[in-house]
Amino acid sequence: MQTQAHVIIDDMVDWQPYYPSQSLLSASEYLQTTHSNSRQSILNLCNDLSYLSTGYYVSLLAEARGNRD
Repeated sequence: MQTQAHVIIDDMVDWQPYYPSQSLLSASEYLQTTHSNSRQSILNLCNDLSYLSTGYYVSLLAEARGNRD
């Protein structure tokens, strides 16, 4: 089974014009998606990873889903 890699960012406007890719997800998109059965690697590039921030919840959800980061 192949591992899928996703880059999680705060806002698509900040990144996509420079590197359009299907592996990019905004933090809000990632938090709203349901768990998939495929193996995923997550790279969390959110600006704020402090307690209770959106970036924190992305990392917390990735850990709960068993995604490698």
